[in-house]
Amino acid sequence: MTTARSQACDYLKLFGFGNNKVSYYRASDLQPVSRGDYDNLQLLGVSIGWDHVLACLADGANHMVYWTSDKLVKKLTTCLSSVCSVALVDRDITLLLTTSRNVIYLKGSSSNVVASNVTSIACCNVTISSNAVNSNMCCVLLQQGQLLFLKENHMIQHVRLPVLIQEVTCGHNHLLLLDTSGHVYSCGHGNRGQLCQGDTTNRTYPMVIDLTVAVTMIKISAGGWHSAMLSNCHDVYTSGWNCDGQLGHSDDIAIVTQPTLVATDDSVQFKLVSCGSRHTVAISNTNKLFTWGWNKYNQLPLPWQQDTVIINVQCGHWSTLLVTTSP
Repeated sequence: MTTARSQACDYLKLFGFGNNKVSYYRASDLQPVSRGDYDNLQLLGVSIGWDHVLACLADGANHMVYWTSDKLVKKLTTCLSSVCSVALVDRDITLLLTTSRNVIYLKGSSSNVVASNVTSIACCNVTISSNAVNSNMCCVLLQQGQLLFLKENHMIQHVRLPVLIQEVTCGHNHLLLLDTSGHVYSCGHGNRGQLCQGDTTNRTYPMVIDLTVAVTMIKISAGGWHSAMLSNCHDVYTSGWNCDGQLGHSDDIAIVTQPTLVATDDSVQFKLVSCGSRHTVAISNTNKLFTWGWNKYNQLPLPWQQDTVIINVQCGHWSTLLVTTSP
């Protein structure tokens, strides 16, 4: 996930991981130093794992990556290049995307550059077919509107599409692509309808989702086995597995294979949406929270004062992170 470059007063609110309380972080609180030393600290990027938050922070010339849970803060690295986005490959493996558009593969104390001219990164496990070659991939890289897939041995595979892609998002075994015209493509596992193609068939090459040819989309999010899309009319559409009501539709429906409008009051307009493994969080233009799905680990936030401005939302597997302007 890449967040808008935000000010030091922004707060990270973390829900989930089995806690009955919300964990509050200011960007500066992730630093093991006094608040006054980092008045200009900025949050550059956030990625959420199973039980932690990975955050990229900047204080002028220094750009740092921190691992944090509700009980521990650990500094992973100080980067000479500006880090603008992070993606978690595994518990011990991280991808860093720098402002110079290099992708750094970070494992323990070792690191190396694996790709250049990249604008976005995401991670999942899918099988992609390109030029009649099938390969298991774990990382999706967006390079000037084109797709690259990074194999486990760091070999790059190009996937040629007739369109330019502006956003990529990954579930456990599927991915969604948003092109510059507002069309959405999907590929990977479709066994629970998460590809939004009207069936439960797997696809090894990205195919356009029919609805998005007629309805322009501006935001996409892939959950564990479901998908969500935000239209330019500020409506949310969902598809996939509905085992815990994560689609925002009737609980009687187990699987939805076509992207279906989430029914709300006509006055509600959404600005943000994000999917976890089995939950979904959407934010309206009036900063009202809408949540659906599994809440075993308290990952569904409860509303608080309505004057709080929510800048961004990112769902982890069993957690939700909100970036707000006040506690």
